[in-house]
Amino acid sequence: MDIGDIVIYGGKRFSVRGFDPAGVEPRFVYMEDVETGETISVSLTAPSLVTPGSGLRLVADKDRS
Repeated sequence: MDIGDIVIYGGKRFSVRGFDPAGVEPRFVYMEDVETGETISVSLTAPSLVTPGSGLRLVADKDRS
């Protein structure tokens, strides 16, 4: 996942805006809702992100609009 990537989180599309540096604990990813502009931050160790099949999902380039 890179800055500018589009991801699905909680059923919504978000644009990745940034990450905390690797030495910061807990580490967060910062995202912006592509429809509303709302910004959120999510811990990269949150159970919703590390459970297979749930949480954050990268949208393939062909799915971007």
